[in-house]
Amino acid sequence: PPVAWEYLRSVLKKTTFASSAVPSLSSELPISDLDGLTVWHQSRLEEEDIENVPNMATACVVDLLLNTRIPPDRLVDWVDQAILYTAIGTDEEQLTRRGKLRACGIRTASALVDAYWRTANPAVLEMSTDERVPLEVTVAALCTNPNLKVIQRWRGLAEEPMLQVA
Repeated sequence: PPVAWEYLRSVLKKTTFASSAVPSLSSELPISDLDGLTVWHQSRLEEEDIENVPNMATACVVDLLLNTRIPPDRLVDWVDQAILYTAIGTDEEQLTRRGKLRACGIRTASALVDAYWRTANPAVLEMSTDERVPLEVTVAALCTNPNLKVIQRWRGLAEEPMLQVA
């Protein structure tokens, strides 16, 4: 159905200029952006009403674990990635930002939060990722997602920042 809808939309757009009357099914943050997601996983997640990255970031992890036949570690990883991608955004600059974080070995929200909390000098991490937005703001925004605590518990990571005694 999605392929047929997009085909119909493109035909109508070319012939009648009715592109504004026929909505697009594409999303700015498609779920296919997540690492390791196949077409089969994507269709299974769509059955659970998860059609884009923000939906995945805010989905109930427990319900997904119980209702899908997807391995738990893989599902937790996708939710973790989705939280980070939702916080970072969609435009080209954000794709570059995602690439710079990935070059530092950071591909999930829990990895970014943990790296930020564990580093003795967060400015070094901020410079290595070439962030324009202060990393402290990004980490604070990530911590507002209730799924992050679930993921941190699942992975055995600290749920609160470690005290830095000078």
